[in-house]
Amino acid sequence: MKPLQLSMKAFGAFAEECRIDFTPFDKSGIYLITGETGAGKTTIFDAICYALYGTASGDVRDPKQFRSQYADPKQITCVELRFSCGNKQYLVNRTPPYLRAALRGSGMVEQKAEAELWEILPDKTAEKKEVICSGAQAVTDKVVELTGMDGKQFRQIVMIAQGEFRKFLLSSSVEKGKILRQLFHTQNCDKIQQILKERLDQQRAHVREQETQMLTLLHQASPAGEKQAELYEARLNFSGMAAAEELCDMLKASAAELSEQAASQSEQVQEQQKAIESLLQEIEQGRQHNAVLKQLRQAEQEQQKGAVQLELCEAAAKKADADAEKVPELQEQVTLLQHSLPKYEEVAVLQAAESALQMKRKTQELACAQAKLYWEQTNASCQRLSKELEVHVDSAVDCANLKHAIEKDTQRQQSVRQLQDLMTEQQKAQKELERRSQRAQQAETWYFSEEKPAYDRTERQFFQSMAGNLARKLEENEPCPVCGSREHPRPALYTEDTVTEEQFQKAKERQQNALQQMEEHKKSLTQQEERCKMLEQQVQQQLVHCGLDETAGSAAVQQLAADLQAAITQNNRLLKERKEQLSAQQQKQQMLAKQQAELPRLQAAYESSHAQLEQLTQELAVKTAEREQCQAGLPYASLSLAKKQLEQKQSTIRQLEQAQQQAAQKWQQQKEQVSSQQKLVQHLRETVKDKPAYDLQTAEQTLEQKRSEKERTEKRCRQSSQQAQQCKAIAGEVQKRYRSWESEARQGNTLEKLYQMMTGTLKKGERISFERYVQTYYFNRVLQFANQKLYQLSNGRYQFRRRQEETAHNISSGLNLDVLDQYTGKSRSVETLSGGETFLASLALALGLSDTVQQQSGGIQLNAMFIDEGFGSLDSTALDNAVQVLQQLSDHQRTIGIISHVSELAERFEAQLQVEKSENGSHVICHYE
Repeated sequence: MKPLQLSMKAFGAFAEECRIDFTPFDKSGIYLITGETGAGKTTIFDAICYALYGTASGDVRDPKQFRSQYADPKQITCVELRFSCGNKQYLVNRTPPYLRAALRGSGMVEQKAEAELWEILPDKTAEKKEVICSGAQAVTDKVVELTGMDGKQFRQIVMIAQGEFRKFLLSSSVEKGKILRQLFHTQNCDKIQQILKERLDQQRAHVREQETQMLTLLHQASPAGEKQAELYEARLNFSGMAAAEELCDMLKASAAELSEQAASQSEQVQEQQKAIESLLQEIEQGRQHNAVLKQLRQAEQEQQKGAVQLELCEAAAKKADADAEKVPELQEQVTLLQHSLPKYEEVAVLQAAESALQMKRKTQELACAQAKLYWEQTNASCQRLSKELEVHVDSAVDCANLKHAIEKDTQRQQSVRQLQDLMTEQQKAQKELERRSQRAQQAETWYFSEEKPAYDRTERQFFQSMAGNLARKLEENEPCPVCGSREHPRPALYTEDTVTEEQFQKAKERQQNALQQMEEHKKSLTQQEERCKMLEQQVQQQLVHCGLDETAGSAAVQQLAADLQAAITQNNRLLKERKEQLSAQQQKQQMLAKQQAELPRLQAAYESSHAQLEQLTQELAVKTAEREQCQAGLPYASLSLAKKQLEQKQSTIRQLEQAQQQAAQKWQQQKEQVSSQQKLVQHLRETVKDKPAYDLQTAEQTLEQKRSEKERTEKRCRQSSQQAQQCKAIAGEVQKRYRSWESEARQGNTLEKLYQMMTGTLKKGERISFERYVQTYYFNRVLQFANQKLYQLSNGRYQFRRRQEETAHNISSGLNLDVLDQYTGKSRSVETLSGGETFLASLALALGLSDTVQQQSGGIQLNAMFIDEGFGSLDSTALDNAVQVLQQLSDHQRTIGIISHVSELAERFEAQLQVEKSENGSHVICHYE
């Protein structure tokens, strides 16, 4: 990382924009930053550190205090740094929090901290920038990522700020470890350690899971015998995995014993099955015997029922024979009714004709009534329309009168609206007249009470003090403009009350301006008065035109406008009504003419319909007499009733004959059924041979007992067999898993020892973490380079030594420092060095750290270093050594900036940044070789 260009605006001691180009210092390598105390030398380092990390170069200064006290309230405070990192260039801009003038209105508002980071893209034609990120924290995080250092580490390594020389040198082992972690990326050791920890945790979990699975399997098994089971459970609960092999042997022995028990129990089950099958055959035979007995009892009951049913069938057959004797009489009635059917058919034809005439007469009667109704209604409508037309004769005249009245009132209404507009404009003009009158009065009062008296006083004082003004301009050996003398022994005195010509001219100018404003206000007032008079005349003329008095007010005008609007509304309503009446009258006239033309046709239609009705009445009377004559002597009123009676009698004959036949058939069938039942009863009695019923319930209970005994024996056999298989299977599975578990456990122990070694938690050996071990390696390399510098700086007296004997022996030790004093040949703590020696040691350590970091592949390049004070504590020899070392370090890629008040350094280095302060803020003058 290397700063290239720095720009500061209203920052610290610099009020105006200050730009510093560091690139010309690459030629000299070392440059000096000088200036008076408080000029702002350290502010330059603050600006660089704040631009990168948002913090000052020291812990004392707060970024909120970076706002320049010399800056204008509206001036922006910001820093901008262009720097290189690797092969790329970047531009960062930051604004600290401060109070600034509000953009709108007055007062002060808080400006929040802002930041933005760009990458400078290479381009031959023009420089281009690409935004990387914005926001204070986002920019800080990105800069840390680019440089590989945070702000604190940057200050300790690159920017050795005032008051912080000894921090890195005297920092604890833990603090040094944090810095080395960022510089050499030893956080990867933590990642390796974390991966190993995850692997160890997984291995432990896997081993515990295997143990849990094997113990679960062992708990699922139980040997045969109560004592064996108790012994097995005790060993399992007490010893666990330690007794796994012994428990497996117990399970195998128990499996063999249980297999023998299962074979014996299987033979017992076979014998019980034979006894059950014999009993089942006996029960089946007894069930069949009981079924025959039951069938016999049912057959005897059916035989008794059949005898009773036979008697009933015989009685029914005799009754059916008696009913069948009525059939000849019914047959004779059917024959007579069949012969009279033609007569009924003739009557039916006459009835149909009569019904048709009746329907036709009813239809004609309705038509005649409707024709009469139409004729009478049309006649009444003609009379009504004639009367209505006589009433509304003058509607057209009324419409014309109303239109004329509406037009006249509308014209008056427009005149009234013009009058109202003029009166409104008159009121506004009157208000404007009052406002202009007030302003003219104020301007006149101000002129005569303030400006003119002030001008008169200034004029009097000016003429009174002219002698003092002339005396003030007199010079030795120059002639007086009044008397011409070149000697001026007693010139007029110049007092504080003396008025200069410039003051007099300004007072005169103010007086002329006030007078001009007063005249302008008066002119404006006169113009407004004339406009008010003109509007008043126009209003009076319009009042007369509207038929009002010249003195009428706005209330009278408003009342007139309201009356006109009401009259127009009323006339429009009446006009609408008259138009509707006129339209209705025209429609009625058309309807009357149409109905009067229709009346003769309706009267003729009614008379024709009435004649047809009379003719149909006569025809109906003739047809009714003919039908009554034909129907005389017939027992039934119509053909349908005669046919219905015929069907009923024929149906009765068929039912009687069918009932007689069915009763005879059922009697014969019942005789045959009774005979069959007698034969079945005789056969069943011969089959049972008076043998009693079989006790089926007792036999089934005995069968259930035998089956239960067999099931219990089978269950014991299955349990013995399953338990034997379970013991054998679990013993085999546990032995198989036990061998795998032993291998995994050995691997877990190896991982655990390795993890303890990396974390420094081994009980034996050096307790140091893996990351601290790697950091120690890098730190030793830093000390190698630092000792080269310290050897030169101390004239070969001191060498760094990493402290080997730690009292705590904890994992965070190993980075504490001692110095070997060649004068005594003994090592001692770096805290025992003097102030100058501490500065040289810090410088050597920082330079060694820079050389080491640049040789690593971590990506950090420290191409710049800043040293703030400390050289004042060195004697001349130490100063020569320090300068010689710094000159050796500087090259075309590394620059070293030094802040110092030591005059010898100012004489040694021509490349300088001179910071000069003034009443309006500081500025920088750059001197390049």
